[in-house]
Formats: sequence, structure tokens, C-alpha cells
Amino acid sequence: MGFPARRRDRPNESQVSPRAEWYDRNPSKENIGYQGWHIAPHSETIRSQYTVPTGKKAFIGGAYASVLRYTVATLVGTAVIYLGIGAEPLVVVEHLNNTVGIREWGLGLPSSVMLEGDNASIKTADPSNGGLMDYQAGIAIMEFDA
Repeated sequence: MGFPARRRDRPNESQVSPRAEWYDRNPSKENIGYQGWHIAPHSETIRSQYTVPTGKKAFIGGAYASVLRYTVATLVGTAVIYLGIGAEPLVVVEHLNNTVGIREWGLGLPSSVMLEGDNASIKTADPSNGGLMDYQAGIAIMEFDA
């Protein structure tokens, strides 16, 4: 009495290779950033953006934003820097202080996987009357095959 013949039309589990981890599927850095110095009051403005291309996904590794009052406003408004994926915020920093040299900042931790067609953006706005602001922001993005 012998063992039955092994089927050759299907590999056994030890022969099947698992799908590579995301970081092994042609990764590339696609970071976006913005630095604006002495920016006058303005309506909402897109400063930088990134869209996940066809056949790709992207991982958000982190985000940083800061706003600094550079000169005094006649009538202060809330200056904002917004980093987000579509309508979802990663980091939102609001600055309502009219004292020169005061910085407000925020960090976003690794939190999201972006799918094909998703959009990440950095936007600023300042409804003040007069005065200048400094803005800095960045989003660390790692793009890979879907």
C-alpha cells in the first residue's frame, strides 16, 4: 500500500510566494511642501498638492505645519494652514494672535493610505486686514504599486 501520487497541477503552500509588502512594491518618495514668507492677507489658496496616479497607492508618513505672525495686522483675523486628504484634515493650524513673532504649529502622525485618485493638499488663508504671515508645511508621502 503506497501513498497516492501528488497532484502537480497546483503548487503546495510552501511553493506559493506571498504578495510583497507595500514598501517592497516599487516605492518612491513624493513629498509635498510649502514655505511662504511675509504673505499678505488672502482668501483660501492651494499652495501644493499631490494626486495618487493610476495603479498606485500612497502612505502618509507624517505632516507638519506652522504659522508665524511677521507683522501686526490692523484688524486681526484667524490665519489658517490646512493639510488634508480630500475633505479629511491631517493637520489644521489656526493663528489668531496679533503679537509679532508668535508661532502656532501642529504635527500629523502616520495615519492614512491614499488610494488611486486621492488628493493631498496644503492650503492657506488669512482674512486679516493688513499684517504679514509666514507659513511652512510638508506632507511625507511614500508612493507604491497598488
